[in-house]
Amino acid sequence: MKIEVIRQRRKTVSIKLENSQMAIMKVPISCSENKIKEFLQSKKSWIEKMVEKLEAKENFSENFDLINNAYLFGKCVGTVENVLKNCNLERNLKFKTIKQFYCSKFFQLQDMCKDLSLQTGLKFREMKQTNSKHIWGSFSSDGIMKLNWKLVLIPKKLIVYVILHELCHSLQMNHSAKFWGLVNSVCPDFKECKRELSNFSFVLKSDFL
Repeated sequence: MKIEVIRQRRKTVSIKLENSQMAIMKVPISCSENKIKEFLQSKKSWIEKMVEKLEAKENFSENFDLINNAYLFGKCVGTVENVLKNCNLERNLKFKTIKQFYCSKFFQLQDMCKDLSLQTGLKFREMKQTNSKHIWGSFSSDGIMKLNWKLVLIPKKLIVYVILHELCHSLQMNHSAKFWGLVNSVCPDFKECKRELSNFSFVLKSDFL
């Protein structure tokens, strides 16, 4: 792993892993090389664990070929050409058409929202589709829930978590302890879902979706 050391006007030493191959270490200007080595040695176990997690996450995303394959609810449903029934689309038109294909499945999320609202008693006034590269959903104070259409690509278990998370904002418009307690009451495995959902951040950030 490459570690870039940045000397700054600071009192503490910190390290952040950018990915499995690169880390940024910030140290005081006067920090000696021996101190840097001692710090890295003390963090060796933590760094190794983080590298292992990052490698697993990177390998996971590499297994999803979003350019050539189509996915629905976490499963590959065929090549893009087969799904679109057209092998001769120009690149930009191909991406535009596959996006339309995914958006055409968004109604299933609307049905899930209605069902989960009835099951939990957590209400929303209206549901809208969004196209953010940063968040899966949001909930406004006037009861409007917005969900990212890219959710149709990920496993249903995680879609349910996202919807329940947003529905909980109907009672708690924050991320306080009360909010997470409410989430836990309707989705007991939310911590596991939250971790799994982070593996799909590459879907959110994709340049061609």
